Amino acid sequence: MNINQILLISHYEAKLLRRNWLFIFLVFLLVGGSLAAQWFIQVDFPIHFLNALSCSIPFVSAFLFNFIQGIFILFIAGDFIRRDRSLDSFESLSTRSHGNGDYAMGKLLAVVGSFVVLNVLVIVITWGFHQFSMQSSPVFSPYVFYFMTLTLPSLLFLVGITLWITVTIKIWPVALLCLIGYIFFNVFVLTDYLYGSLDYLAISIPNVFSDATGKHVGLFPYVTQRIAFAMLGIAFMLLSVVRLKRLPNNPGNRRWIQWMGVIVLITGIWVGGTYYFHFEKDRQKRQEFVKLYMEYATRKRVEIIRQHIEYSQHRTRMIVNDTLTIRNPYREKIDGFFLFLNPGLYVDDITTGETSVNFDRKDFAISLHHSLEPGEAKEFVIRYAGEIDESVCYLDIPDQDYYATQWSINILRYGKHTALVDDEYTLLTPECLWYPTVEFQTSPVALQFADRYFTDYVLTVIHDSSYTVISQGEASQTGDGTRFDHAHALPGLTLCMGRYNKREITIDDTRFELYYFDEKGALFSSLEATREGLVQGIGEAKAYFEKLTGEVYPFHKLAFIETPVSFCAYRGENRKRSERIQPELIFKPENCCDQSDYLPVKEYADKREKAVTGSSRTEIESEAIRNFCTANVGEEISVLRKMALPDFIAGQQITPEIIKNPASILPMFTDFSDYIYSENFPGINRIMTGMRANNQVDIQWELYKVGETGEHKAIRTLSSQSLRDVLKGTGKSCDLDAIYKLKAAYLRKQINIKVNQDSFAVFMNNFRSRNSFSRVTFECLAEEFEREFNFDLVEATCELYDQHGLAALRVQDIEQYTGKGNEGPMLAFSVWNSSDVNGIISAYTDKGDGSRDLLNVGDFMIRAGECSRICFPLSHSVGGVILQSNLAQNIPGNYIYNFMEFPQEALVHAGRKKLEPSCFLPSSGEIVVDNEDQGFHVFASETKESLLGKLLQNKMIVEDSGVDFLTDNAPGWVSSVYIDAYGFPVRSFLGKKTKNSQARAEWKTEIPEQGEYGVSIYKLDLDFRYQRQADSVAYYYTLEQGDYRADIVMSFLRNGLQNIYLSDNLGRKEEYSYQQQMPQCGWIQVGVLPLVKGKVKLILHDKGAFPEQLVFADAVKWVKKS
Repeated sequence: MNINQILLISHYEAKLLRRNWLFIFLVFLLVGGSLAAQWFIQVDFPIHFLNALSCSIPFVSAFLFNFIQGIFILFIAGDFIRRDRSLDSFESLSTRSHGNGDYAMGKLLAVVGSFVVLNVLVIVITWGFHQFSMQSSPVFSPYVFYFMTLTLPSLLFLVGITLWITVTIKIWPVALLCLIGYIFFNVFVLTDYLYGSLDYLAISIPNVFSDATGKHVGLFPYVTQRIAFAMLGIAFMLLSVVRLKRLPNNPGNRRWIQWMGVIVLITGIWVGGTYYFHFEKDRQKRQEFVKLYMEYATRKRVEIIRQHIEYSQHRTRMIVNDTLTIRNPYREKIDGFFLFLNPGLYVDDITTGETSVNFDRKDFAISLHHSLEPGEAKEFVIRYAGEIDESVCYLDIPDQDYYATQWSINILRYGKHTALVDDEYTLLTPECLWYPTVEFQTSPVALQFADRYFTDYVLTVIHDSSYTVISQGEASQTGDGTRFDHAHALPGLTLCMGRYNKREITIDDTRFELYYFDEKGALFSSLEATREGLVQGIGEAKAYFEKLTGEVYPFHKLAFIETPVSFCAYRGENRKRSERIQPELIFKPENCCDQSDYLPVKEYADKREKAVTGSSRTEIESEAIRNFCTANVGEEISVLRKMALPDFIAGQQITPEIIKNPASILPMFTDFSDYIYSENFPGINRIMTGMRANNQVDIQWELYKVGETGEHKAIRTLSSQSLRDVLKGTGKSCDLDAIYKLKAAYLRKQINIKVNQDSFAVFMNNFRSRNSFSRVTFECLAEEFEREFNFDLVEATCELYDQHGLAALRVQDIEQYTGKGNEGPMLAFSVWNSSDVNGIISAYTDKGDGSRDLLNVGDFMIRAGECSRICFPLSHSVGGVILQSNLAQNIPGNYIYNFMEFPQEALVHAGRKKLEPSCFLPSSGEIVVDNEDQGFHVFASETKESLLGKLLQNKMIVEDSGVDFLTDNAPGWVSSVYIDAYGFPVRSFLGKKTKNSQARAEWKTEIPEQGEYGVSIYKLDLDFRYQRQADSVAYYYTLEQGDYRADIVMSFLRNGLQNIYLSDNLGRKEEYSYQQQMPQCGWIQVGVLPLVKGKVKLILHDKGAFPEQLVFADAVKWVKKS
């Protein structure tokens, strides 16, 4: 090849390209788009996780360029081939001094070079904007890295595949269609397929740098995949040159280029296979680990009483000398026992005294051939070294979750390291089995539970003085390292080591520590306040969590620790927590890069001081500190719902969703200080822990929430399965946390009926205190409980685990009375348990002290089939009452009634009065059709829809966990639940955005006899709750029966005015208006209509007072007028 000829051809082809209107448009699009995108994410609407890392802005810029360039390459890269085909036949007689290879390479060099120059231009613009935006400290090296590894390989691959398809498929429109189809197939299908090995955009591959360590979160797999696509692109270019329809100057060169293309193609495929098998071998290894664990799952375990770990590290290799005191807890001699240790750590020897112990090793399982007498405790020394194998971690997590890389809607993928060991940073949690243990943190077998064991740990770490070492217990400096001693046993040990800054403050008896990387970072800024503000804010947060859990914080230290972005922790189905929470330790991703927004305390306090009068600086700071703590370490967090790129392209809206918080601090109060176990009742510790929790906060939070929660879904599961069925996996899987929470609360209510609540709390606190930081059997607890209260806890728990089905509790006629004479106020309600299972109704009122706290004023067992009027005394008159159905089919499970008038005076007596079930049934001549009934139907739009919309709409009714009817994410009717909706046992409704289409909801029934019927519609109070800018809303109905037709329009104004317009085909026209003081749910009669015997239906149309108005469909009632 002649380099000069190639450069000359490239020069003139580049001139032609710069005159191409499509390329000119691309230049303006990328330059203008880059400026607009950077302004949006850095200034106008700064999303914190897109700015949190120094590599974030460079990556976002490269990501957008990478995606956009692909569209234009399809049209530009093969343009010279299309131009050559348009030449006339005389062109074949022309002679030139360059060969086919020089010609093609020059053309390709022009295309690639033009896009490279354009990429460099975008990088310079982004860097300049980044430099002056002052949102974060700009670093230039990521720009170079992403250019070389992200956009350049994509450019080479797309140019190569475009050229190859263009010369292979002679018809240009067909070739273009194939190329466009490939890009969309890549975006919609290949992104997560085969671990992203076929995705030329590398969308799902972790690809950021940690500012804490300065290292890439997964360099080897990422670079391997990018090299593969770069080589495939070069191979396709070489193979395309061979297929050019021009006479060759030298046939030998053609064969040489063809062989080069084949060799590069095979090499690229091999490199891509290396990337794929990197993950596939890991997946297969995890499957083998699960099988191995199952071999040991039912074997008896010894107890590790004490453990002294001496740890040192050389780069990524850890060296440990571990002294263990192991006890045989059984009444018979054992000939051997086993321990678990990370399979990447190699055991040098095991000794006891001067004797060497024989052992066998299979992956993580070590079998020691050494006998122990009953109750005997003996000291063993295990010396081991090696590197952590992360594939043994989180074996209970399904592959689709374990290998998923997306957090929220973030396009940055942070990495998936469950342990970190290198010369810059070390983080080892019990999950990675970095020291010998007898049990995993969580059973790898679905819906089974690993026991928890407590050990007295001593940890000595030999390290460089520039590193800060963090672990549980009290630290003391030794000659060449740090030693940690503990005042009590722990269920696990964690080691963290890095270059940290440290702040600490002591509040009461608890020392709060903060370990952070940078004082300018988000974590430190979120907690930077005056001492008074910190003391008050942290104290209030601590009190909040203690009230929520019903427990006092059990430790004397709490450390908040910043970790590199690559550290990953999962909170699986049968995990109450993730590894981000350890005894005394909380781990937070660096610079709070898991948050979409944050505001430094100082900035927040400065703004609030200027805007709000009457609040001191300390109060403002304490509020910010408390909010930060409750938002970041609460049980649930709000994140922007995950959205794949195809969903974003399809126009779905970005909405928040509530998820379980991986860093929830609640287990710190309940899970690390004691453990109750039983062979007969798996997971009984969750029941016992849940009984102590304060569920009144949940009641208040859930009152007017719209949408199904995890507990609602758990109720649906338990309606047909027992708890044992769920644990055996014989039915549909469910949220175990929610199931155990419901079961625990129900058992507590059973106890409350027979045992004084204060006495119960005192007993449980005393029992925990006597057995703190140790294991105790449930049978031991039950025996003491029966002696104290004469309550058979074992029998009640058996019923709790084995009961099939749930109660169905109808509640009505809630009233408050003022007693005559010296009698105090009374509360009464009617209840009917229409099921064959017992249930419990709990009543909550205000405390009467002006606070928002609730008071549990009674728990009432409702036997199967019982129908009663229950009346009981109150300590004071109340403004309202909440009746909770607890573990019952009722969804939602709370019934709220506000007393708008003074209590009526009446002579009533506490107790139960038998009622007839007929009083709960509809009155004679009344017909009700709810949206849960068979007479209700919805119909999708009959208008034209986009192909993409039809592909996304796979169900006509979507079950909702929130309020998806607010968005366009659900194309049809969305089913949801609400406390004031109509129905039994499920109070549900449907909602949608109006599209002025033929979509509709229909209520159908059979009229038994001719007459005048009042037609009423159950109206929800959600219209202006979600449409805050609207002044009015309208509902359009049509009633049809045979030839009769009546049109009904219901109009609601924000000021409370309600209008009803009715007209029928008999010439009748009516209009009603009335004023409502405040929005409320209830029946609204829309007219009295003449109906004959036979079928009738009411239709709700898909239109409103304005485009995309929300409409809701619940229940319709027909009542015959006498």
